[in-house]
Amino acid sequence: MPKELVKSMVEGYISADGCVRPNAINTTTISKKLALTMSQCITKVYGTYVGVRKVKRKDHYLDGRLLEGHEQYISRFNTSRRSKDYYFVDEQNRIWVRFRNYEMFGDTQTVYNLEVEDSHTYCVNDIIVHNCASLVYEGNLRKEIGYIFVKSATNEGKVCCCMDGKWAEKYGFLKNDWLKVNVVEVIYKIFERIGMEPFSSTELIKRCENDDKVWSLYKKQCTKGLNQVEQPSSSTKVGAYAPTNISELCAFVAAVRPGFKSMYDIFESREHFEYNIPTFDNLLQTEEMPNSFVLYQEQSMLTLNYAGIPMSECYAVIKAIAKKREAEVKKNKDLFINGFKKKLIEDESETELKAEETAHRVWQIIEDGSGYVFNCSHSYSVALDSLYEAWLKAYHPLEFYETYFNILNEKGDKDRLNKFKEEAEHYFHIKFPPYRFRQDNRTITMDKEHNAINNALSSIKGYSNQFADALYECGKCCDTFVEALEYLDDRSIKSAKLIPLIKIGYFSEFGNENALLKFIEYWDILKQGFAKQVAKDKADELLNSLLPYYAVGINKDGSESKSWRIITNEMPNLLADIFKECLKEEPPTYKEKMKWQNEILGYIELTTGKKEDTTKILVLDVKPLVGQYSPDPWCYKVETRSIGTGRTASLNIDKRTWAKYGAIKPMDIVYVGRVGKNQKGYWYIYNYELEDEDA
Repeated sequence: MPKELVKSMVEGYISADGCVRPNAINTTTISKKLALTMSQCITKVYGTYVGVRKVKRKDHYLDGRLLEGHEQYISRFNTSRRSKDYYFVDEQNRIWVRFRNYEMFGDTQTVYNLEVEDSHTYCVNDIIVHNCASLVYEGNLRKEIGYIFVKSATNEGKVCCCMDGKWAEKYGFLKNDWLKVNVVEVIYKIFERIGMEPFSSTELIKRCENDDKVWSLYKKQCTKGLNQVEQPSSSTKVGAYAPTNISELCAFVAAVRPGFKSMYDIFESREHFEYNIPTFDNLLQTEEMPNSFVLYQEQSMLTLNYAGIPMSECYAVIKAIAKKREAEVKKNKDLFINGFKKKLIEDESETELKAEETAHRVWQIIEDGSGYVFNCSHSYSVALDSLYEAWLKAYHPLEFYETYFNILNEKGDKDRLNKFKEEAEHYFHIKFPPYRFRQDNRTITMDKEHNAINNALSSIKGYSNQFADALYECGKCCDTFVEALEYLDDRSIKSAKLIPLIKIGYFSEFGNENALLKFIEYWDILKQGFAKQVAKDKADELLNSLLPYYAVGINKDGSESKSWRIITNEMPNLLADIFKECLKEEPPTYKEKMKWQNEILGYIELTTGKKEDTTKILVLDVKPLVGQYSPDPWCYKVETRSIGTGRTASLNIDKRTWAKYGAIKPMDIVYVGRVGKNQKGYWYIYNYELEDEDA
């Protein structure tokens, strides 16, 4: 938004909800989001620091009514010159504020960088954050640079070096960023599960040379868990490029960065590219990458050096372009253009016009690539991580997926876990047996004999490892459903905990879901087998028909009693007969089973395995797609699952087909007729039929 409009909005907000004092302006709101957003707007308009603090108002009574005090966010910025004592604005319009203390709270969490083209920053709520780093210096850090003690709210502090990234860059200091790379930990865990020591990168490259079993994973887009290529967009790209060696994979990792965007299509299509300048092309090309792409920072520096810029200054030039320091960029651009032209004219006998054109073209590639590109060592390192995982996945898929499932289960990332599961089923035919009684569901474990991976009960919300242990032990000693209920009740596990498991078929060896749910009702009425009597007015038709055989319904004087008094030692027989009657219940419909699975597991695993059910699909989600100029959907994106095969797919239905065959919603079952790809490659459903709601 233009600064003038932002200023009008800020002034309007302050006039309506602000408090203007002689040297400061305050605003108060109960919305944290509004407070932080407006603080950014105020900073943009006035170029000043805005402090935001949270206060909790006390509860109080008014006319006998309790008025609950809410959390409020008070924003304050000073208008006097004295305020500059605790902050200053540098030449790049960054505001630096005195740091008081910090406070640690909560658990360690995974965070992600959101990359925005042309603006790769580390700002969170107006605070610049960055990776921790070490300053590498052979002199006396304390005396020549200085230390600062950063105090925390808990009086535990850290001694830090008085140096930031900008100063390190400006004065030529070397700093090493600290990064925690989770993929390395995953690789070690998989090797440990296999029972072998990780081999060296040299051996890895040798093992993978001309190994189609490994490299085909990239081509087939079987990339879940593979570093740098797991996301749908990068998976599609790596499938199209299909690397066949470490050099190509390393180049791909660099090529998908935003800085190489203008050249990416040529790279992906493997179209040969060179400048037809032998001395320059030879500088960039290698045996395994015989193209003149400027992919890495080192190649940009070689190009600058080719134009006559000293190598010691090349990295500073790259940084100046990336930081958009206009004066430095213009100076270095002129140096580069003139130097590159001179080199082409003198060494390659190019005409001045052709040399000028080529110099500008190469400079533009360097300028495009300086924003966010990898250096060669970084690309090589992350490519090796990816290749380690590809080798492990190709040759030890069970250990690979088991390790990842345990990690994702621990994080509670069900969506990603389900995508891994679909891939494992499709590419490696790994089976995932449904949760069943007597199965070892204490942890996610592989079963090599059956090429299967068993799920863990703890991945279902509300179920602990202790609960899974109890069920596992129960399965080893209980032969009937009643015995299982008695065993679990003795360990304070009640029916409410078992009902969700019954609904997903966990106890299916004893009967269908509806039968067991019905029996659980009687189990609770009879107080888990400990009831002494049952009120006749609360007993249903089944109980009233069975209790005369196992209970007394008259008083000593012969009169009708209000309750059935159960005869000693007859409870087991009563429960056995009730169970037999419950087994006559009709099983739930297919749709009911899927609904229960979706509610309890968060996914649906039912499949019929029948060829005729391949095009019978369950609708998982429906998203209307709205155009720029009309509020009406022009198309509907439908997430589906085949009832016959279990495969999922994203399909589209245009608005005419939608109007003709009827609207659909999640959990509908649809019989699909004709499907096909449009010119852009998207799959569309052209006719379908909804299953009857009562089917």
